[in-house]
Amino acid sequence: MLVKYLRNKSGKMVGVVVAIDKDKVGMSLCSPKDVFNKEFGKMVAVGRAKLGFPRHVPNIPNRKDIDSEQLISEFDSMEDRAERYFKN
Repeated sequence: MLVKYLRNKSGKMVGVVVAIDKDKVGMSLCSPKDVFNKEFGKMVAVGRAKLGFPRHVPNIPNRKDIDSEQLISEFDSMEDRAERYFKN
């Protein structure tokens, strides 16, 4: 499994993107009211990857601490990594 933790503009860990196969990538993002938990975040992201959510990037309309373009870029980057890593 490939894992990359995501940080907000101030460097605080707020999410995770995972790949469990070359076409199975998932992401989770912590609510700004909560404290990010690595294990729980990874579990949510893996669940989304297993379910095959198509390009599931969380909707963050009111978050000023996270750049939505960066999230999309991180997701795309993980898809590219997964394509190279998982060669089945």
